[in-house]
Amino acid sequence: MLTTDVRPAVNAGRYGFYPSDPVELRQLLERFFARAVVPTEIAPIALVSPHAGYIYSGPTAAHAYKLLVGRTIERAIVLAPSHYAAFPGASIFPGRAFATPLGDVPLDRKFIEELLGNHGHFDFYPDAERREHSLEVQLPFLQYVLKQFELVPIVMYDRSLSNCKRIANSLIETMAKYPKATIIVASSDLYHGPGAERAYRESENTARAIASLDPVDFATGIESGEYMACGAGPITTAMLLARALGAEKGTVLSLSTSYDAHPMSEDYVVGYTAVAYYR
Repeated sequence: MLTTDVRPAVNAGRYGFYPSDPVELRQLLERFFARAVVPTEIAPIALVSPHAGYIYSGPTAAHAYKLLVGRTIERAIVLAPSHYAAFPGASIFPGRAFATPLGDVPLDRKFIEELLGNHGHFDFYPDAERREHSLEVQLPFLQYVLKQFELVPIVMYDRSLSNCKRIANSLIETMAKYPKATIIVASSDLYHGPGAERAYRESENTARAIASLDPVDFATGIESGEYMACGAGPITTAMLLARALGAEKGTVLSLSTSYDAHPMSEDYVVGYTAVAYYR
């Protein structure tokens, strides 16, 4: 992977997070979108979407992405957490494209070169890409609704408010330098742990905080344990970006758990939400 300029779909396949067969994948997405009902009057500036296996979180993710149907979006900035590697600032794959079963997603090279060349907290950390699924699984949803767009793929480990502010400020500056119709996506699941009722209750509490559009409260609540989100850094950064771009409101579009999708063992349950920020 590290010798090519196309990042492969390492998490697609029978034992992956989503189907590797493009026909099967498209049919699955069609079912998700057909069942998702969202307020069509919302024109989102930023979205929060889950990143589990599609059979678990795909229906919830479709609620976020359905808001993009029929809208002109030229660039998607996807902020995703690192589950397997620790590093400062943020990592950006510096190649040409990300591959998915639906085709290659081209990267916004000028935008990325600006971040890597002129903003010191961005770099490429190969371990951030070898296994990571949190960014990759968002791409087929974007491909399904947008058809053509350029990607800015950002993976974060440091969830501190100070790091999120640095990342957000650099993105705002670079968006001003290279203006395009842009959607921001933060990738995150919520509660992880035992108990179906507890998973839903604590995920609902976190989802409300995410929709409040208050990055300080959210970041503080993550550190205290009041809220739980594995993509806390991306969410905080998306809040900061959305506010800087004029967002005044947030709304929870969908809330679910892995137990809702497959009500078997309650030993380990994960929560999911879809949230939109808008004017």
